[in-house]
Amino acid sequence: MRYSKLQKLLKNRTLILLLVFSFTILKYSNVNTFNIDETTVENCIEMMQLAELFSIGNVKNAVNRFILRNFDRLITNDQYKKLTFEQMKFFLQSNKLKLYPEIRVFKACVAWLRSYTEQPASEIALELFQNIRFNTMKPEEFVDIVTKEMLIKNDPKCAGLLIEAYEYFALPNR
Repeated sequence: MRYSKLQKLLKNRTLILLLVFSFTILKYSNVNTFNIDETTVENCIEMMQLAELFSIGNVKNAVNRFILRNFDRLITNDQYKKLTFEQMKFFLQSNKLKLYPEIRVFKACVAWLRSYTEQPASEIALELFQNIRFNTMKPEEFVDIVTKEMLIKNDPKCAGLLIEAYEYFALPNR
């Protein structure tokens, strides 16, 4: 089952064998560094998935740091839509996520939810939206974009996040 995930990532059998061999050597060697220069926005998601598949913590940590620093570039080419729910949640929870202003985080989250097919968006939206700092958005963006979004508007639990943000905008010094 683990190898079927790898086969989805890579179609060429020779390349699969080479990668299995390489990652096995990496996993069991004393490699404590990873050449982050090899990581690009185009390959970082696949590299992270391979590092998770082969349980190579140092590679996964290096790729995670790369993604956190380059999330703004990652969302421009839709690579982030390949993230799993747990991965997306991890990145949204991190204070090291480099994506400003917060309305971009919200838009990226909505786009990811719309593209994710493993679970219905309505079941996981709240867990992601809870990590968005609505009170740091411009009030105009919040009202014009966030409150109009059906994923948040139609879910009573998500709508609670809207009420919290409205209260902040109404009484910011409280």
